Amino acid sequence: MSGAGGTIPSSAPKSYQRCGTRNPVWMFDTLPSDGVTKFVNVCGRSFFFDCSAVWQIEVKNCGAFYVYYLQRPPGDFGYCFGTEMQCPDGETSATGFTPGCKYALDTTFTVSVNTGLDERIGKPPGIPEVIPQDFKIHEIKFECGVHFPNGENPALFVYDVDWYINDNLLSSCSHSNAEYNDFTMATRLKEECWRDSYTLGFLVRCAIRLRTQSAGLLGQKTYSGFFKAGFETDKREYSVAEGESVDVIVRLTVPLGCFYPEDAPEEQIKTHMEQNCIITIRLQEIPIENVQCASDPIALKDTNCGLTFNHTHWDTPQTLTVYGASDNLVNVGSRSMVIKMAAKELVLYHNAWNSASIPSVLVTVEDLDKTVLSGECYSRNDPHMRTFDGRSWENQRIGEFVLYKHNEKPYWVHAVYQPCSAHVPNGVTCNCGVAIRNNDALFVANFCREKIGWSVSGVTNSNRYIEKSFCDDTSMTIQENGNTYTVTLPTGTKITFNYYYRYGIGSIIVKPSLADWKSSSGLCGYMDGTYDKEFKLQSGKETADIREFALDWKIKTVDQSLFRENIDLTDAGLTLPRFCKCSEDSAFTKNVTCSVNTESNPCVTQSTDGFFQTCDSTRQKRSSSLERYRRASPAIDVIPKFPIIFGSDIDDEPQLIGDTRYMETTVASLATSCRLIAVKLENLTKTDSSDGTPGKSILDEMLELDCPNNCSGHGDCFNGNDIQS
Repeated sequence: MSGAGGTIPSSAPKSYQRCGTRNPVWMFDTLPSDGVTKFVNVCGRSFFFDCSAVWQIEVKNCGAFYVYYLQRPPGDFGYCFGTEMQCPDGETSATGFTPGCKYALDTTFTVSVNTGLDERIGKPPGIPEVIPQDFKIHEIKFECGVHFPNGENPALFVYDVDWYINDNLLSSCSHSNAEYNDFTMATRLKEECWRDSYTLGFLVRCAIRLRTQSAGLLGQKTYSGFFKAGFETDKREYSVAEGESVDVIVRLTVPLGCFYPEDAPEEQIKTHMEQNCIITIRLQEIPIENVQCASDPIALKDTNCGLTFNHTHWDTPQTLTVYGASDNLVNVGSRSMVIKMAAKELVLYHNAWNSASIPSVLVTVEDLDKTVLSGECYSRNDPHMRTFDGRSWENQRIGEFVLYKHNEKPYWVHAVYQPCSAHVPNGVTCNCGVAIRNNDALFVANFCREKIGWSVSGVTNSNRYIEKSFCDDTSMTIQENGNTYTVTLPTGTKITFNYYYRYGIGSIIVKPSLADWKSSSGLCGYMDGTYDKEFKLQSGKETADIREFALDWKIKTVDQSLFRENIDLTDAGLTLPRFCKCSEDSAFTKNVTCSVNTESNPCVTQSTDGFFQTCDSTRQKRSSSLERYRRASPAIDVIPKFPIIFGSDIDDEPQLIGDTRYMETTVASLATSCRLIAVKLENLTKTDSSDGTPGKSILDEMLELDCPNNCSGHGDCFNGNDIQS
């Protein structure tokens, strides 16, 4: 009896072309019991149907076996007997059928893929054959390694080796009956087998089947694991908090080849390999769709948007440092961006690397802006001081002070205080001037009287001017809303002050960004979320003495002042890291923006063009000369700036002015504080309407009703502007 079995199948074959026939026949019935003869229904299996034709045959149960009286089928059908399948080629069993099929050669071994460089003499790809000179060429090779864990002698076998790229068999590069002493060289996968059909960034693996030298027994095919050929990162997804960084490790998994004239001097070859045989992995930042703010959630350490590897040190990993860029908003959720990486279209000295790429890397940025949301430093007349961490104190002192300083960046904010009333020289002090500096860019607003500045033709209000030393918004952006000015530094730190013609500046508010966390100093204090480390001197020493703290940050010499005459700001001399934005471009066209200012990407929606109309288009963007462009009293002639008077403090018990003139500034300052918090809450700025079209945000609705200082007392407002004017 056949090893397949002696009974007709009682269920339909899984497909046609089974049992050695095109359309197999099976029994749609039950077999007779012992000693009984009966007619049973049989079906013919076809391409479309399990049972495309039905007829009867007669079957007798003879105890140990069955006897079938078969009828000629009504079509192109063949009878099936037995339920087991014949063992595949190279496998055997006791019956030659399933179950129990196994390879005759049952030897345990493992397979791996290794890589390296082949060296040959000839013409590199792309070099015309007419050039008589020969070159020494280094190209990628893959080798299929075999290991016998049980100690078998590998020389007892011959080897069949197949190669696969992305699970596609490279049939033209398969090898059969290779002997072990020539196994590695004879079975390697050469670059010429795949260079014209595949781009690096693929998965390669090999498979080995053993044969015995003597009896010719065949073993089963054993596969290696997948080998990533090209380059790779240590992870596919990364997470980084705003203001922090994460390293993406990039490495080549196969060597970078090279070629050079065969007879070139050795020293020239060495220099050529290091300087010319290189590959640059280009970087692109691609934003995730449907982001509320257009600012990028990440910034890259300055690599000019590329990582370069050379032939000599191809296996040395490169590090891409990715920074979580604060957008100065308390986000509803995390923000994400992908980084795309690919080699140039032409890698001159090894074109197997042309356009090599990997799947994009995802970077998720966790929001930390909430850390500084409640932080606010202010100087409100007369002047009541508050540090970033909320400690209130009084500074009844005359002169120029460092209100805010960043400990790592070239940012300064200076404030000038004068007696609030010219008639009460020993009275409380008020804000009258503010200067904001970013390295060699300066913005100054000076509304101080002659007691601090100069008198011109008997007019006391001599210093009513605003001036700047820059012609673009790279160093800071400036917005004017009625009598309120907001200056935003590249980190998102905002300095807001409001001006009143009668007595100068009502309040100065510094709203910190995440970049100020544990990096601030000056009268605004050291921001770390605690209450007891606020008062730090310039030396870094902590003090509990308010007087010592205030006087330490007072400007003591003219050359330290930001209000001095003929000021010429030189570079602050700080060594600042540079950050890059690598814009999206499907063709990887060079679109790189690198500067010291892009580690933070605040969500900015207002332009500052109106503040730069007086800039000469031929001037450099970084002019160091100050340009006065706004005066509150046009009738006053342009006057020289005042010399700072470094006087002593007023009495510990200053005289009161005796009226409510500063109540409006207090109210306006409180409203400004609310605005500065509101604009940092992303849930108030979302604009998608229910039907998916752009709609009006809650913040838009609020600002439409906003009326700073009642539009300077003129009446009703809309969007902060006087609707009666």
